[in-house]
Amino acid sequence: MDPELSCLASSLPLRCLGDKADSATECYSRAFEKFRVWAASYKEISVLPMSFLHVATYLEFLLHSNSSYSALEAAIYGIRWAHDLFGLSNPCDSNFVKGILESAKRSLSRPIVKKEPVTPDMVLSICQKFAAANANFPIYALLIFALQLLPGFCALMNWLIYAIVI
Repeated sequence: MDPELSCLASSLPLRCLGDKADSATECYSRAFEKFRVWAASYKEISVLPMSFLHVATYLEFLLHSNSSYSALEAAIYGIRWAHDLFGLSNPCDSNFVKGILESAKRSLSRPIVKKEPVTPDMVLSICQKFAAANANFPIYALLIFALQLLPGFCALMNWLIYAIVI
């Protein structure tokens, strides 16, 4: 092979690593390395290229290890990055893998707990708590200020929500 072509070809891997931000490359590399270490303990699993079934099995392993959804996403991104880097077909594009990831998102999600609205009784209890006989003027001033701000803040939030929706 021509020495100039050989030199140019040897610089291609480093050039490909520069297509993403250093922090993203490091994150993807770390995630892929975790997969590689896991896969090394099973002779049936090839690291590159890998099948969609091996990716799905790794995701299941992460779920059984009580990993967060972001850890599963990082694994997918790392595997995708490695396959793209070597020009291989991406097993993460499989509908099966996407289904496992969506199922994991649902199983790892927490239910939404809405906050209790402020009622007049709550405001009255706050007033009674801080309006003691020995309370000084700054406490009263702060209490009145907070009570005056609360409706304005609620109105502002309602307006913002309305403006975003429409």
